[in-house]
This record gives sequence, C-alpha cells and structure tokens, in this order.
Amino acid sequence: MSATRFALAATVAIATTTAAFAETTRPAPARLGWVEIAGTVRGGPPVFAWSGSDGSRLGGLTGKLASIAHGAEYDGAIVRLRRPNLALHQVQALGAAIARVRAAGKTVVAVADTFELPAYLLACSADAILLNSGGTLRLTGIGAEELYLGGLLERIGVSVDLVRVGRFKGAGEALTRTQPSEPWNRNIDGVLDDLYRQIRETIARRRGMTVEAVSEALAHALHEGRRSYRDRGLIDGVVENDLRGAVERVLGEPAIWDPTRGRHESEAPRSPWALIRKLFRGSDGGGGGPAIAAIDARGPIVSGTSAPGGPFGAARVGSRTMRRALREARRLDRVRGVLIRLDSPGGSAVASEAIWQAIRRTARKKPVYVSVGATAASGGYYVASAATRVYAAEASIVGSIGVVGGKIVLRDLYDELGIGVHRRSRGPLGGMFHTSRPFTETERGRLRKALERTYRRFVDRVRTGRGEALADMAAVGAGRIFTGAQAEDRGLVDATGGRAAALRALARRTGLDPESTPLMRIPGPMSLPELLDRMLALDRGLGAEAELRAAARRLLGPVAWRRAARVLTGLRELRREPILALMPAVVALRAGPQRW
Repeated sequence: MSATRFALAATVAIATTTAAFAETTRPAPARLGWVEIAGTVRGGPPVFAWSGSDGSRLGGLTGKLASIAHGAEYDGAIVRLRRPNLALHQVQALGAAIARVRAAGKTVVAVADTFELPAYLLACSADAILLNSGGTLRLTGIGAEELYLGGLLERIGVSVDLVRVGRFKGAGEALTRTQPSEPWNRNIDGVLDDLYRQIRETIARRRGMTVEAVSEALAHALHEGRRSYRDRGLIDGVVENDLRGAVERVLGEPAIWDPTRGRHESEAPRSPWALIRKLFRGSDGGGGGPAIAAIDARGPIVSGTSAPGGPFGAARVGSRTMRRALREARRLDRVRGVLIRLDSPGGSAVASEAIWQAIRRTARKKPVYVSVGATAASGGYYVASAATRVYAAEASIVGSIGVVGGKIVLRDLYDELGIGVHRRSRGPLGGMFHTSRPFTETERGRLRKALERTYRRFVDRVRTGRGEALADMAAVGAGRIFTGAQAEDRGLVDATGGRAAALRALARRTGLDPESTPLMRIPGPMSLPELLDRMLALDRGLGAEAELRAAARRLLGPVAWRRAARVLTGLRELRREPILALMPAVVALRAGPQRW
C-alpha cells in the first residue's frame, strides 16, 4: 500500500472511530410522559363496572401523573391544558400530583393555547410554563354569583316560610330574598378573601414573585402580550408551531414523547370473557388481600338510597346506602380502614344524623378518614365531624353549622290559577304544614324550638366528633363557613390536602403501602343487571318536572343552571322534610369569561 493510500485509510478509520464514539456517548433524549387535561374534570369513580379508569376524571389524571412519578422509563412530563374547566380544589389536587413528579427528580412542562386562572394556577406547579403563539393569559381574578329566587317565587305566587337557627346561616336567603343579608355578606366575603389570598400567594411562591407583583400582573394580564408576560415572570417561553423545540430549550437537551405516554393503566377487562364477568358481576374489589374501603358520598344528603349521578340524574347521598356501605366495611376482615370522599352541601338533618351514627360506629372498630372535595357544609360537615380524621383542600368550603326549616306556601298561586283549597285538620298542629297558608305565631314558635333542638344536637355531634381539636365552638357555629385553610386553623379539619394525602395517611396508619394501597369500592360500580333495572325505572323521571328542568337548563346554560339547581334542591327537599341542614347557596368561582 502506498503511503498516500495508507494515510487516507488511516484518516477514514480515525473518522469512523470518532463518529462511532460520538454516537455511543451522545446523551439519550429525555423521555416525557404526556398528560392532557381538557373540558370538565369529573369527580368520583366511574359509574359502571366495565368503565375502567377514566382519563377525564380527577382520579384518572392523578393516576397518570403517579405513573410518571414512579415509572423508571420517564424523565418528566408534558401537561397539555386544553381549556380545562377546573374547580380550585381540583387544581390543588392535580398540583400536588405534579409536585410529586418533581419531587421524584423529574421535569414537568405545562403548555396551553390560552390560560384562564384555574389552568394557570395548575401550570404554576410545573417547572416551566409555555404559551402558544397568539395565546393570552386571562387572569381576571375570581368572582361569585349567587342566585336569589325570592322575587321570582313571589311573581308566580309562591313563598317559602322559613325559620333559621344561626345568624350566619344563609341557606334560606336564596329562597326568600332578592339580595343577601349583612351577616351572609360578611360570611361569604371572608371565604372569597381567603380564596383570593390563596391564589395570589400560590402564584407568588411558585413563580418567585412578590404578592404585590402578582396583584399588578392580574390587573394587566388580560390586555398585555407575551413579551410582557415573560418580563413579569408569568411564563417561561412561547411555542411558535414547534412544541418539541420549545420544550427542548427549557430542558436544555433533546426530548421525545407521544400522547400515549403517561397513560394510566386501565382496569378494563383484557378478554371477552372477563368483560362478560364484569358486566354481570360488577366489581370484585380487587382481590382478597388487605385493602382500604373507598366510599363515595357526593351530592345533597337525603333519607333513602344514594345515586351516583351521571346519566341517571343528579348525585345524592342516601342514608340507607351509606349505612349499608359502612356496615359492610365493618364486617369485612380484609378492610383495614375506610376513606370517604365527601362533597356535599348537606340536606336532611335526620339523614345526616343517621350517617353520623354509622360513621362513629365504624370508627370505633376501624379508622375512618374523610377527604373533602369542593364542599362539606351544613349536613355535609355534620357527617364529616364523625370521622377519625378529616382532610380538606385549602379551597374546600367547610362549616355552615346551622339549620333551617319551614314550608312552601302556594296560596297566591292557587288564587291566580283559580284553585280552591279547603283545609281540614285535627289536633293542635294538624294543619301546620298546609301549603295554602303561612305558619301561625304558635306554629312558628314550635318549629323554632324543634330547630333549636336540632341545632344543639348538631353542635353536640361536632364537639363529640372533633374533641380537643376544636378549640372554640362559638367561633365556628351559627352558620359560618370557611375555606379549608381557615377550617384547619380553627380545628374543623385535621389537615389540608386532597384525597391522595388522606389515603396515604390512612395507609400508613393501617400498615399498608402508602404508594400502592389497594382500594375496595363500597358499593361497587354498577353491573349490567343493575343498569337495566335503573333504565327501566327511568320512566318515573320523564314527566313534566323532568321536561321543565331540561327547558330551564337550555335557557340558563350549564353554568347558571348548576347554581340554580342547587337552590332548587333546597326548595324540593322542603316538600319532604321540614328541617334541613343545608347550604344550597353555591360559591361558584368564575375565573375568566362566562361560558354559556
């Protein structure tokens, strides 16, 4: 071989070796899981046995984030926010799940076309916030709208004759007034003040800003552009038709992902025969080993059976269903403890007492933890106070220790429609609840005594359940409401944190693995025969009342209808029971434009 050819061959060999060495030492790209949050995030478990895990539910989303936190194949996550409709307690639960991904040493990047306040609060939990080109930050603060039906009811000849115990108890005002009273104003304003404090302090802490700078940013974000967003420290970058490039600039290294990464493992059956078994047998509770019983309690509290919500109408918490579920949890040896996911504005005082008794009976045998979602107010808090420990999100609404009672008076409506009413009664109070007249002074006095007795029992149950944790009963009674953060300071709850925090604490107490605790749903999800039974019973809901509710929903739109429906729930319950522990007024936060 000539010297020239030898030199050329050596050069090629060296170059090839160098290229191979570079190839073997080039860092592997970061592998990122993908979590997409869009539209309404529903609470509670799936209704049907064959549903499996649902990525549009809060539990499914936190499960995806947990799989990324614990999965060795992931170096981080992309959280893609597509105009999610999030309540503040859901923001805090998802934010805690993102924090656990970061605590595992992994990077989280949040990206959206437009950020409204709840989505932005969630994005602040990530390492970096990216805004798509042309997007905006609609950080308009928070607002609350309360519907008062007193004027409407008067126009149609209906009045509600109510007695309340608790100066700050505002439940009846939605049915009897056109504007709030001064005590209720003070009550609700205190809650809104604390929620706004939480929002500003959360943004300031996570974005490295002062609270004053956050206030200034909220005042200008709606009309400013992306350069100002970056200058103020509100975002970290802009996506110009290249999400991968923007993410790699944040990470400082190559990245790969696809939308299936981070998908939570489904519980859906893996074969046709397994599907058939699930259709007809429902849920088996996940095997026979030690487990935590999970009981879902969402909606107004009523005497009778619960309803899961979904396609069969509004959710409700039935005393009979709750008592049976707690009895089964006590009976099963494999159940080490009970976790109740509670989200209720209250309702029937009688049903609340029945559930309180059942929880106390269970807690004497096994620990019962309550995790509060959006609300544990009035009868909802009555029930929660019986638990071994109570957890609430910082933005939960807690308290409303008070009662209201009365009846619907239809006298003017009867006159307007030309309906004649002839009253008959026997006994001193036989006609007390006739709908054609208000209470007499004697009847009102007797009702007030009954309400005061119920209120004393309510206070006694809270004192008994909370024990030494509750320092000053007088400071939390009389219908006052609080955020979860305020409630923790006053001893109404034991700790702030979502369902995951409550579950981990209960698992540790019962000797189970906090990171992989088996859950046994009681009652289990609906099987096919139960679904068919429910569908055959739906004809009872296809009458004039259902048509009227559907028309009202179309007229008002979904947001306003949810508020009105909670108020109307209290009106409907008065037809069944004269004494309620209820807070039908809703603290519905509007963060950004109204969606109709």
